[in-house]
Amino acid sequence: MALPKVLVDSSFLYALFRKADPDHQAVRAIFETVKAEFIIPQVVLTEAAWLFNRAGGMPLVSAFLDLLAASKIPLEDVTYDDLRHASALMRQYPGTKLELVDCCIVALAERLEITRVATLDRRDFSIVRTQNGSFLAIVP
Repeated sequence: MALPKVLVDSSFLYALFRKADPDHQAVRAIFETVKAEFIIPQVVLTEAAWLFNRAGGMPLVSAFLDLLAASKIPLEDVTYDDLRHASALMRQYPGTKLELVDCCIVALAERLEITRVATLDRRDFSIVRTQNGSFLAIVP
């Protein structure tokens, strides 16, 4: 039986790979104990790299990329259809601060039929609903 899938947001990814992050231990415990296949949308990488750069410059970004490559956590491409759907979500929620990455995660979740997202960003994912009217379940 296949494991359920969870899309990974940048906040979770950053905390997972940044030992100095206050959420590192909790996120790592979730990553190691939740029986699921964690998938990283490639669009998340730029935002995560920005967080690492802000924390320690390019040497920290490089170290993150090396660790990520060694981890072999699956990566998922964003398609043009996903981008169109992300754009529609941005128009659907005017006045919010939804960003490209969050909207792409919702679009990917719908396309891949994934119902969970690993994130520390509860605000954005408690705003946007999928096409069937539900919210993505947040891990943790």
